[in-house]
Amino acid sequence: MSQEEHIELHIVRGMDDPYRTAVELLVEQMYEEEAAMGSLARLVPEGGTMWVRSVVSVPDALGRLVVCVLDGVVVGFARGTTGLLPAHEGGDLLGTITHVFVPVVHRRKGIAKALVNELGKWFHARRVLRTELRVVAGNTGGKDFWKAMGFVVMLHTLYRTDP
Repeated sequence: MSQEEHIELHIVRGMDDPYRTAVELLVEQMYEEEAAMGSLARLVPEGGTMWVRSVVSVPDALGRLVVCVLDGVVVGFARGTTGLLPAHEGGDLLGTITHVFVPVVHRRKGIAKALVNELGKWFHARRVLRTELRVVAGNTGGKDFWKAMGFVVMLHTLYRTDP
């Protein structure tokens, strides 16, 4: 039996969810790792809590937060949203994977793949025709993962910090 078959997935639906605090800590860890890879995004104090509060307040039809639980411990999370493409691009429903994070000690066990596949099922049920995401430029492991999941580079986003 593969590791992926032992994975328990859970949808976080509110601030009273038992896994909320664990997700807040993982969000903080994710931002720290991304900063080390060159991301300019920084969390403010209590940013993990603010992030979770903002995503669980969105109706399930528009956004979903999924966690992976092993032996009662949250070992990863993924967040997806839906929106519409502009009318001049057909106005179809677009899925966006906004965040996927698994701590280093739990990587390469099928956790991220299971989380992404769960979001994929959610997107499919909503008739999403295209899914997009962003990866920190210095995250080579992430880029390899997404390529293996069938994603291709369509666009590069550039940033500048003004004085």
